[in-house]
Amino acid sequence: MCRKLLILCFALVVIAMSTPVSAAPSVATPLKIDFNGEGTGQTGRTQPTWQAWDFDRAPTTNVFTKAFTVGGDKVSVELRGIKNDGSNPGGRNRATLGPSELGQMHQDLFFVATTGSGVGLAGKDYIQVKLSLGSAYANKTYKITTWAWDTAFNTFHDSSQDDYSAWGVVNPNTNGGYRVTMWDDPATTDVNEAGIYKCNVPTLARGWMGVGARPSDPAITAYTYSSSYTVMTDGTGAVTIYGWWDGDRWQGSYHFPINGLMMVPEPTTVALLGLGGLALLRRRK
Repeated sequence: MCRKLLILCFALVVIAMSTPVSAAPSVATPLKIDFNGEGTGQTGRTQPTWQAWDFDRAPTTNVFTKAFTVGGDKVSVELRGIKNDGSNPGGRNRATLGPSELGQMHQDLFFVATTGSGVGLAGKDYIQVKLSLGSAYANKTYKITTWAWDTAFNTFHDSSQDDYSAWGVVNPNTNGGYRVTMWDDPATTDVNEAGIYKCNVPTLARGWMGVGARPSDPAITAYTYSSSYTVMTDGTGAVTIYGWWDGDRWQGSYHFPINGLMMVPEPTTVALLGLGGLALLRRRK
């Protein structure tokens, strides 16, 4: 009898680890958000299978909230566009990019732009994204991928990789928007990279935002202009990330976009949430 129970328990664990549970919003289906700039009421600009979030060209606020349905449950997302002068962010649609793996997602965006010029502003203008999954998902790990690309990049219109996105879990505006110790990216040998514009050190990732190539070009993959990183939710089941422009050279202006965001649970989290769902079912019985 004990052996039969042991076999049954093992089978239930296997089923729990391999079967999506309705109580786990980001297990059955990844959260995939397409940020549609200046796209309210327009059609054909949302990536298929993604969920749309439409923004006006000139919003009258800098704080936006939306609840997304994922796996039969809700994930609440708060988006903030922080600008050092107190003005509001914006949204843009660009020219049609043509067929590509994620062309619809790439072609429009939400962004924050700088005002003023000079060293030290990078990090004072940034995007803040807070994802709230609920207390059932406290202290769980997720992989987040964020896309940042715009036709406006390659500021100097040359072969240098000048424009980068930076992502972190620490507010980049800490200590007045910059850190005393500047940094340079050791992964690139750009001769124009003097290291004097590195006003914040990314705690998650730094990604390339383009040198004039378009996401519809055959050589460009869906993840060329993205950054992927692992985060952990807090005790309430929420996580906040920050993104900002992190260029190598300064021209007097810049902006930082977000085209899309995808959130996927790490394998361990999937297993734990599956077991948690099994425990809930057992309690109900």
